[in-house]
Amino acid sequence: MNRTIVVTALLTASLAYAHALSPISDRAQVPAPLLHATGQINAMWNRVGLPTDKGVAAPVISVAIAPNSTAPAVRIDSNASYGHLLQKGPWPAGVISWQWRLDTALSKANLQEKAGDDAALKVCVSFAHHDASVPWGERLLLRIARSTSALDLPAATICYIWDNRYPIGTTGANPYTKRVRYMVLQTNTSALNEWTTQRRNLSDDFLKLFGDEAQVVPPVSAIAVGADTDNTQEQALGWVNNLRWETPATY
Repeated sequence: MNRTIVVTALLTASLAYAHALSPISDRAQVPAPLLHATGQINAMWNRVGLPTDKGVAAPVISVAIAPNSTAPAVRIDSNASYGHLLQKGPWPAGVISWQWRLDTALSKANLQEKAGDDAALKVCVSFAHHDASVPWGERLLLRIARSTSALDLPAATICYIWDNRYPIGTTGANPYTKRVRYMVLQTNTSALNEWTTQRRNLSDDFLKLFGDEAQVVPPVSAIAVGADTDNTQEQALGWVNNLRWETPATY
């Protein structure tokens, strides 16, 4: 694969998590909730997708009530699409929890192959990882990708995945770039059409997935909630609600 293709792949894998940091003291110590008190998506969460020249639509993200539920939640309907709700930090790495539900699953996705690099539902957390900790070759590609896009692409992102193929607990690197690494938390055989709760210690997960590059956990720079079905051209329907954050001092 030549350098141009590699840089394009890096942009595709990381663009949704591009961010600009402000000092932690200038921001809230925890992210704003997904839903405002009015029942609408909180204005702190921005809709992001791929550049228009990629020709890939963003998922339809709305607020609705899931079947057999009573409370509104974020509904993510992805049809051969790619996109997220994104909130920028920074915040101290703490414990994150959320509820999610998958009603329509993928069948062709494969997290370990470029052609199948899709997820029916995912929550991704980016970190202000120092470039100096990134291996030289990847650091060079990251710098080229940043220069090409004029965006501050993150050097470390963890994506928590609702997957169709691999068992719960599977971890690995995105097939396009090691700057994005994943952890499977649910599968198609575990809890379709049911609400499940996840709770993750971000410091522990960063050291597990990026501990080969750093032993000190950096601040969280952004968080994204969304879906990715553009490679397999499949459709997925999922829900996310009650995303909460505990600062290091409270867990």
